[in-house]
Formats: sequence, C-alpha cells, structure tokens
Amino acid sequence: DQANAAYFKCWQYMRGSHLPLVYIGVEYTCTNNLVLAEGFFQQASRLAPEDPIVLHEMAVVAYDKGEYRAAEELFNQAYERVRTATPGVLPKIWEPL
Repeated sequence: DQANAAYFKCWQYMRGSHLPLVYIGVEYTCTNNLVLAEGFFQQASRLAPEDPIVLHEMAVVAYDKGEYRAAEELFNQAYERVRTATPGVLPKIWEPL
C-alpha cells in the first residue's frame, strides 16, 4: 500500500510520464490483482507505446492469466523493440527482459 501511495503521488507530479503507471501496475501484479495491473499497463502503453518495459509487464500479466499466446507475442514485441534499438550485444539492463 505504501509503494502504491508513493507511485500515485509521483503520477500526480509527473503527469505525462508513463513510469508511475508502470510501477503501480507492477505492484498490482505482485498482489495478483491482474485486472487493475492490466488497466495501468494499458494506460502506460497509451503514453509510451514503444517502451519495451511496458510490453514486458503486459506480457507478464497475460502469462499469469494463462493467455500464453498473447504473452508470447508481447514478449517477442518487447524483445524486438530492444533488439532494434540496441543492435549487437544487448546491454545488461535488458537481461531480465
């Protein structure tokens, strides 16, 4: 609850940034509230449709919901966005993806 309170406060101060929405969604994913998590990831996706982190988190929710084909497609989209943005060896920051 404290983490989400902090992220909601960030969202108020950082209007237009998708990152607070992503982290609110991550917190809801951790508590297995996939409906709310998905909603926040969709809002983040509208603000930053090319961000691989958003696609990755949307894939995690799809996987947790048992929607494996959708999850695979989203994971592949995230990977492709990273791969085309950083040709060659992927930076360590993207290893979790």
